[in-house]
Amino acid sequence: MVVVEITLGNLKFYTVNMYLDITEKLHKTTQQINDILQLAGTRGLLIMMASNSRSRTWHDKLTNGRGKKLEEFLISEQLFIMNEDSKMTMFQSTRGSSNTDLTISNNKLLKEIQEWKIIDEESCSDHKIIQFYIGQYNAHQAGSKFQSIKYVVREENRRKFETLITQEMVKQMCGSRRGEDNRILDKYISLQIANKENMEDIVSKFSDALTAACDKSFKKARTHMKTHKHKTVPWWTEELTIARKRVNAFRRKYQRTKNNNIREQRKTEYQAEKAQYQIKIKNAKTQSWKQYCNKMLSTSPWNIVYKLAAQKIGNNQIMSTLQKTNGTHTDGLLETLQCALEYLTPKDDKSEETEYHKQIRKLIEEPMETKDDKDFTEEETRQTIQSIDYKKATGEDGITSKVLPWTFERFPLLVTSLYNGCLKKGCFPTRWKRARIIPLTKPGKEKCSDASKYRPISLLNTGAKVLEKLLINRIMHFLYNNDLLNQNQFGFTPQKSTTEAAMAAKDFIDEAITKGQTVALVSLDVKGAFDAAWCPSVIKALKDFYCPRNLYNLTKNYFTDRSAFIATNSIRKETAVNKGCPQGPAADQGTGTSNTIPY
Repeated sequence: MVVVEITLGNLKFYTVNMYLDITEKLHKTTQQINDILQLAGTRGLLIMMASNSRSRTWHDKLTNGRGKKLEEFLISEQLFIMNEDSKMTMFQSTRGSSNTDLTISNNKLLKEIQEWKIIDEESCSDHKIIQFYIGQYNAHQAGSKFQSIKYVVREENRRKFETLITQEMVKQMCGSRRGEDNRILDKYISLQIANKENMEDIVSKFSDALTAACDKSFKKARTHMKTHKHKTVPWWTEELTIARKRVNAFRRKYQRTKNNNIREQRKTEYQAEKAQYQIKIKNAKTQSWKQYCNKMLSTSPWNIVYKLAAQKIGNNQIMSTLQKTNGTHTDGLLETLQCALEYLTPKDDKSEETEYHKQIRKLIEEPMETKDDKDFTEEETRQTIQSIDYKKATGEDGITSKVLPWTFERFPLLVTSLYNGCLKKGCFPTRWKRARIIPLTKPGKEKCSDASKYRPISLLNTGAKVLEKLLINRIMHFLYNNDLLNQNQFGFTPQKSTTEAAMAAKDFIDEAITKGQTVALVSLDVKGAFDAAWCPSVIKALKDFYCPRNLYNLTKNYFTDRSAFIATNSIRKETAVNKGCPQGPAADQGTGTSNTIPY
C-alpha cells in the first residue's frame, strides 16, 4: 500500500494505491482503510484498489461473498465507487475477465473526479489503463503564485533589453531626464547615488528597473502543465508504434470472436504477439541506452553517464512527511515545510549563552577605529560581475548573471557607484539578504523521515552574489597581505588542497617516528558546521585582525536582518536567520577562513 498527499491548486487530498491479496481476509484491509480515513480527516481521499473482489455494484458480471462484504463496508464508511459501466473489462488473463479494479472517493473529492473511463490501449499487463481527471485544475492560474521564475536570456534579445533598461533606469533613478547620451545619464545617476544616504531605497529602485526591463525583454521559464497526451521517451521508435497497433488489433480480434475453437486460437496468437511487443520494448530501451552512453563518452568521460554511475545525480526533491522532535509526524505540506525550515535555520538563543558569549556581543558593538579600505574600482566590479557563473541557479528575482554584465556595459559608473554606496554606508540591502532554500536530500537518506536528511542550499539574487564576492575578495586580500591566516589551514584557501594536508600529516608522522616518538591522530568533525557558525564570533575575528572599518561594517550588516524561505507552487514559509551561514553564498568561504570560530 502506498499513501501520497497531493496539493492541486487549492485542493488537498490523499491518494492511496492498494492491492488486496485474495488469500487474506478482508478484515485487515478494512482496518487499513479506517486508519487512512482517520488520517484524511476532512480532506479528500482517493483510493485506487486492485480488490480481487467481484460485485455488480462496480459493473462486474457477478457478485461473490468477498465482493458483498467489501461493498457493505464501503457503504458504511460513506465511500463512493467511481467506476462507470464500460464495454471493456478492466482485468483480462488466461483464467478469464472481470472488473475488480476500483476507484473509490470520499464525499470531499466526489465532485472533483470526472470522465472516468477504461483506455483501449495495450498496457503490457493483465490490467487495463484507467483514466480520469481531478477537478478543473489550470497550472497557469491556480497554485503557482510562489513558483520560482527564471528569465530565458538570449543574445538576440540583448538590444531590446539595453533599450528598455535605459528607459527603466531613467524612470526609477532620475525621472524627467530623457533623450540624453547614455554616458551622460550614467555619470549623472552615479553622482546621484553617491549623494544618497538610503542605499536600501537605491538598491530597490535598481532591482525594480532590472525586473521591469527583463519582464519586457525575455520569456520566463516556468513549469507548465503538459498538454500532450502521451509522455515521449527517447527509446520509442516507429517500429514500436506499428507493433503496438498489431497487438491492439490481435486483442480486438480475439475478444470479438464468438466461436470457442477459433477464439482459443486467436487468444494464443494475441498472447504471442503481446510477448513479442514486450521483447521489442526491452530491446529498444537497451539499445537507446547504449547509444546514449557511447555518444556521451566520446565527448567527455566525466559527463552524465559517469555521474549516474557514481550516483551524483540527484532526484527531483519531493517534500515528504517528516518526524518532529516530539516523535509525531507532520500533518500536511504546510507543517512539513515549517518543520524543515526550523531545522535548516537554527536560532541564536541568547538565553543559553555564557558570560564569554555576552562579552563577545558587547565587544563587537564598539565602533571600529581602523581606516577604510579604498572604493571598489570599475575594473574590479566588472571582473567580479563577469566571474559569476551564468549557469548557476537564480535567486528569488529570477535574474540570471547574464543580465548584470549587459547592464554594467550600459551603466558602468552607476553599477560601480551602487556597490561603493553599500560599502561606504555599511549597508548590505535587506532584499539581497533574503535566500531561497532548496533542501537537497543527502545520499543514502532518501527513506529517512527526519529533517536532518536535508542539506540546505541557499540561492541569493545575482546582485547579492556580486556584493558578497566583492566583499570577500577584499577581506581575503587583506588577510593574505597581512599574513593573518594559519599556515595549517587548507580549506577555503587558494592554491591548497587535501593532498597537501595529507602530505603535511605524513611528514609530521615520519619525523616523529624517526625520533622514536608515538603519534596520535585525533579527527574532529563539527556537526552542521555551516548551520551552527555563530555570527558574532566571525565579526569578532575581523575585529581582532583590525580589518578595515568599511569592510568590517559591511560584514557586520550582512549578518543582520537575514531571512530565508522555502516555497512550493502554492505555499511559502519564511523565517529570520540569525545563526549560521547556509551553504551556497560566496560569503560562506569567508566564514570558513576564520578557523577560531566557536560554535
